[in-house]
Amino acid sequence: MVRINEICAVRWREHINFAKATWFIPPERAKNKKGHTVHLSAFSMKLLRELHTVTGRTPFLLPHPHDSTKPYSVTQGHAGRNERWRYGDGGERGGRHP
Repeated sequence: MVRINEICAVRWREHINFAKATWFIPPERAKNKKGHTVHLSAFSMKLLRELHTVTGRTPFLLPHPHDSTKPYSVTQGHAGRNERWRYGDGGERGGRHP
C-alpha cells in the first residue's frame, strides 16, 4: 500500500527502474521523510509497462489532464472518487451505481 501523494508524484525517469523492477520514493514524498525503494512484482511491472505506452512521453506516471508538465493532483483524485460515489444516487454522497 502507498499513499496517493506518492503515486501522483512518480516521475518515469527518476523513480521507476524497469531493469531492476523498482520504484524509488524520494524523502520529500515519503510520510516518514526517508527515501526508500519499493521492489515491484511482475504484475506491477506489466501494468507499468502498459501505462508507459500511454503516459511515458510525459515526465509523470500520472500527468495532469490539462498540463502534462505537472503531476496529477491529489485533489483531482478525491474529486473523481467523490463523483463516482454520487453517480446514480440523486447526488447524495455514498451512493454506488450497480
